[in-house]
Amino acid sequence: GGVGRLRDGISQAAAGAGLLATGSGRAGEGAAQISAGIEEAAAGADRAIEALGRLDSGSGRLAEGQRRAALGARALRDELSALMPVIRQAGLARARRLRSRLDAAAKTDPGLAGAAREAEQLVEALALARNQAQRARSTSVRLRDGQVDLAEGGAELHRGAARLDREAESLPAGLQQLGDGAAQLADGIEKLTDGADALSRNLAAGAEASRPLQRGINRAGTRVTTSATRLSDQIGDLRRSSPRLFDSAYFVLSALDGAPPEQRRRAGEVIDLAHGGQAAQMLIVPRFTFNTPGSEALYERLQADAAQLAADSGLRTGVTGGPAQLADYTDAISSRVPLVIVAITLATFLVLLLVLRALPLAAIAVGLNLLTVAVAFGVLTLLFNLPASWPLGGHSYVDAIGAAGIFGIVFGLSIDYAVFLLSRMRERHDAGASNEEAIEFGLRRTARVITGAAAIMVAVFVAFAAAPIATVSQLGTGLTVAVVLDATVVRIVLLPALMLIVGERVWWLPRSLERVLPKIGLHAS
Repeated sequence: GGVGRLRDGISQAAAGAGLLATGSGRAGEGAAQISAGIEEAAAGADRAIEALGRLDSGSGRLAEGQRRAALGARALRDELSALMPVIRQAGLARARRLRSRLDAAAKTDPGLAGAAREAEQLVEALALARNQAQRARSTSVRLRDGQVDLAEGGAELHRGAARLDREAESLPAGLQQLGDGAAQLADGIEKLTDGADALSRNLAAGAEASRPLQRGINRAGTRVTTSATRLSDQIGDLRRSSPRLFDSAYFVLSALDGAPPEQRRRAGEVIDLAHGGQAAQMLIVPRFTFNTPGSEALYERLQADAAQLAADSGLRTGVTGGPAQLADYTDAISSRVPLVIVAITLATFLVLLLVLRALPLAAIAVGLNLLTVAVAFGVLTLLFNLPASWPLGGHSYVDAIGAAGIFGIVFGLSIDYAVFLLSRMRERHDAGASNEEAIEFGLRRTARVITGAAAIMVAVFVAFAAAPIATVSQLGTGLTVAVVLDATVVRIVLLPALMLIVGERVWWLPRSLERVLPKIGLHAS
């Protein structure tokens, strides 16, 4: 059926290609007519350019004549304006006086009556000439204004004609390009017509050539239907004889084990096909770094999901990998860090109490040691805000291994410096010196040695701080800060200051402890 519809579609496409060829032929005729029309337009463009040239020349002469006419109208207005006072004052006024005198003389001399009538006619003629001169002057004013407007219009016409003449010069080139494009269009349509004819013939041949394919597919479809019926019957028999076969995990496992090599390799990354599919794993790629709240929350969620999967399926499950091991180790260390701090602090206090035989002084020394460690961890926490491109930046957590190492080493170095300094003070105080003298003696004897030893340690720890590994870098940074702080501020400033504030009571020891504690000789020979 599909091949039959394909053959029908090919036949329809062949008919459409024939129509396309017919339409392309008509389009070619139209393109040829367009090309001929453009050629006629190009020939007419030459005549139009010549006519525009004549228009430009004539409009120039017209503008010049209108300008001269405006000048003549203005001159006529000026002449009439100058003639009016002459007629009004020199001619009409004198004629009226002459008429008055002749009228008076005609009363005494009747022979002058004719002269009086001629004088009257002269007055009337001059009055008429004055009125006509006034009307002519008004007309000349209007004529001058009209000539000025006409001259301006003629000048604008001349400028427009000149611009039209300039623009028309590019008309032949544009018509030539348009004619070339029309010729190319006609050639392309002719090629399209030829291609459409070939497409129509080939499609018709393809429709005829697909007829054997339709008959062959009909025969193949009959055989496939027969084979499918047999396969369905065999599968039905297999289902009845082994009803749980297709529900068995072994069936799925055999399909994976018999897959093509590339697909089998990919499946082997999840299921252990080499050992009978007895184990499977899922790889989880977190978006959180180690020892962050997001990483810990993800680890707890995976543990809960693994436990739920074990309860539902009866399988043995677990969360493994480097991040999981590090999270377990961090939890184990974090849960025991308080116990370690308490144990080390108590042991150090007891040792100092045994060595110094001064309860307040041992407490002050231990407290300053804890302060030094706290400041070191505070500096590491501040470094969390530095970006990775900065020195000592890019670490968003304190590694558990580094934290335990920092605390142990810093506490040990601090106690070492404290015992070295306080033993000299104890020696001087036992010799009978006052508290102030003992402090001054201990600082004078040990300050340089403590500072030199601290400088050596800092030089070593700074090299660790520059390491790219987070644990080593944090260990070097914390130890550097702690040693510098302990050897300068704590042992040289804070400890002596607190001893001076407490005074002689800093050497106090209960008598019960004094009797129990053994005496250790600290005096140098």
